[in-house]
Amino acid sequence: MKTDNLFTLPRAFEENMKAILGDEYPDFESSLHETPSVSIRLNSGLKFPEKGHGLFPRDSQVPWCRSGIYLAERPSFTLDPLFHAGSYYVQEAASMFVEQCANTVRQHGDIDHILDLCAAPGGKSTHLISLFPESLIVCNEPVRPRAAILGENISRWGRANSMITSCDPSEFRRLNHFFDFVLVDAPCSGEGMFRREAEALKEWSPENIRRCSLRQSRIVRDVWDSLKPGGFMLYGTCTYNMEENEKLVEFIADSLGAESVPVDIRSFNGISPSLNSKIHAYRFFPHRTRGEGLFLSLLRKNGERKQNPAGKARHACRAPELDPWILQNSAFTYTRNNDRIYMLPEKFAADVEFIGKTVYTLSSGTEICTAKGKELIPSFDFAHSAEINTGNFTVRAVDKTEALRFLKRESMSAPPDTARGYVLLTYLGVPLGWVKNIGSRANNMLPHNRKIRIR
Repeated sequence: MKTDNLFTLPRAFEENMKAILGDEYPDFESSLHETPSVSIRLNSGLKFPEKGHGLFPRDSQVPWCRSGIYLAERPSFTLDPLFHAGSYYVQEAASMFVEQCANTVRQHGDIDHILDLCAAPGGKSTHLISLFPESLIVCNEPVRPRAAILGENISRWGRANSMITSCDPSEFRRLNHFFDFVLVDAPCSGEGMFRREAEALKEWSPENIRRCSLRQSRIVRDVWDSLKPGGFMLYGTCTYNMEENEKLVEFIADSLGAESVPVDIRSFNGISPSLNSKIHAYRFFPHRTRGEGLFLSLLRKNGERKQNPAGKARHACRAPELDPWILQNSAFTYTRNNDRIYMLPEKFAADVEFIGKTVYTLSSGTEICTAKGKELIPSFDFAHSAEINTGNFTVRAVDKTEALRFLKRESMSAPPDTARGYVLLTYLGVPLGWVKNIGSRANNMLPHNRKIRIR
């Protein structure tokens, strides 16, 4: 569908794209003035209600992602309680091709430790958390305000097998040969987002491409030592030019020592191959596939991959009083930071402790509660956890109107016929958060920074 969003492309960009696309360039240029597609990725198997499939104007499935769907139109996600509950993630469809790359990586053995180096706002991180539920996913964002947004999106997703860090890529050198799989969604010139982000078009220039290429090279070199020999790196951008894509990947392979790994795309129409015969890569153009521009290439570091020796966490502990709160308490252990108690997979407790001492860490696992004397106050993040045992809490189902009152952090009436204390609100069976029933009213326990402000 054509839109009124008409803009003039820089002449140097046009010439570069004509060289890449040839006779297809007019179709490509025309696609930039069409309405962008809308797609979401379901938190399927965890928090997406069976009846929820009728809540959206569905169109079709994203071909390369089992849980990805295109929507026929864009709804108001801000006013959908399921969005805030982490039932789905609004994500550009091309980015979901990470799933096919992950499937290729999985064929080469167990993947215990994964790093998403430039992770905010969290689309690819939450996807990796779903694809590798038995792995530890380290989600890093160097820019602190963006790291906070990343943390919110990760907590909504509801898994404890992740941690949020915020540091420069160079700091991961200290985790020598630690990761089995590193995703570098590199900061780039953003050519693939021109029709969505006016700022990307405004800032584009050949000089900016060169600056981005130098920065991408530095980022990859900085993090390279943290990747195990035999480990995998998935390099990606949302841009089209070869300087930030094929040439950069060829540099990685030749200078740092890696082989290019093919991903099977025979089942998917429209995905374009590499412009460099020396490497395997996957290009998404908006006139060929339904979505925005994207480039991905999978590499395997030279050498033999070895497992990290198992360690023992010094500060992990059992907390029998919390076991009834958890569905599978034998698989988790607990850590404490001042008065806050966190849950994380027991097998990664030592790794989480080691990483936390090495790079700046914002959170690890899932925050369960705050201890105030003998009282345990359930945390907002725990309400979103896939591991919460709702059978051990007072649960109150609410309709959409009540759910939005809660999410706007408005005053709440005391739930009728409900015992005093902490009450878990659910919408379509999916937990939203907590209120405290004090009899005359219910205290809304939604954190201030999570409330929605739209009316």
